Amino acid sequence: MRNRELLDVYGMQLDEYSGLLTCVNENYLRSTRRVLAPMCTELDRLCPYSLITVGSDGKKERHPQSKTEIVYVFEKQEMAPRAQDIAQIFRRTTGNTYFYETSEGQPMVVCLDQETPLSYAFNNSSLVYPDRVLNSVLVLGDENIHLKSRLKVLEEMIGPESGKIRREMRQQRNEYGKACRTATYRAVSLFDPDTGVQYYDEDRKSYALGFKTSFLRLMQRTLDLLVNDGIKKYGINIRQIKEMPTSTVDRIKYLQKIGWIESGNQEVAAAQESYLWFLREYHKAQEAYKNRGSGVNVPYNLSEFHKHRLSMFGFVSETTDYRLT
Repeated sequence: MRNRELLDVYGMQLDEYSGLLTCVNENYLRSTRRVLAPMCTELDRLCPYSLITVGSDGKKERHPQSKTEIVYVFEKQEMAPRAQDIAQIFRRTTGNTYFYETSEGQPMVVCLDQETPLSYAFNNSSLVYPDRVLNSVLVLGDENIHLKSRLKVLEEMIGPESGKIRREMRQQRNEYGKACRTATYRAVSLFDPDTGVQYYDEDRKSYALGFKTSFLRLMQRTLDLLVNDGIKKYGINIRQIKEMPTSTVDRIKYLQKIGWIESGNQEVAAAQESYLWFLREYHKAQEAYKNRGSGVNVPYNLSEFHKHRLSMFGFVSETTDYRLT
């Protein structure tokens, strides 16, 4: 795709861009399945498992600059070592791990019978991200195991670890809200609300992810908290778990549909539109970084920014006890 065509993509109407994202991410999923399927032949003979994608792949909003994160889900911990064997086969076959690995170079594995909550990313109790498994997509394997993993995350929201999980999610939500107000996250500038520039750099020394660690994460964590509230109030419904979308935009509408948020159709549509606007602008920054190979300052429309900022703040303030101005 040439630069001019890329500019046209990011100039699309938001509903058109949403449709494009759906098609692109469906293609990514098919490609991932096609590449990984031969590597799972041995695993198929050994035990039930699921291979899932988490992160932006799971939310169906992945940009080519993002890395695909594959997680193995096993029923029994005794089978977990087989994941490393399969990953080694993949490396030898393709020369590419294709996995987001732990610091020890191991593929990410979770087991339904493990003591550590699935809400803890990388099995680390300091990394509380229940949305990783909850908003994941099945690539290959047993659909029932995938459903059980999502169910387990919801059970954790009302189980012994529920207090910690909710506190951590609220703290994260508040940090992202602060980033939206101050344009900084952990002392790193993300965007300039006066000149209309978004900063993006994957270099660890100047790590800045623009609208991701501000507006996008604010909405994502807000929805996670609304799901937490809904589970506590209404209980766990298997049908709803099966139906619950993993896409952030679709989740907004679904939570209204089942009565877990009371916002009207106009407010919900505005929240969806605002999330899509920040996502599109974030993808634009990722594209610029991909093309340049180093940190970029990417301009955005200031009037649109302020419009969608107020819309998102209004939605968050209306649906939760967190007030943003």
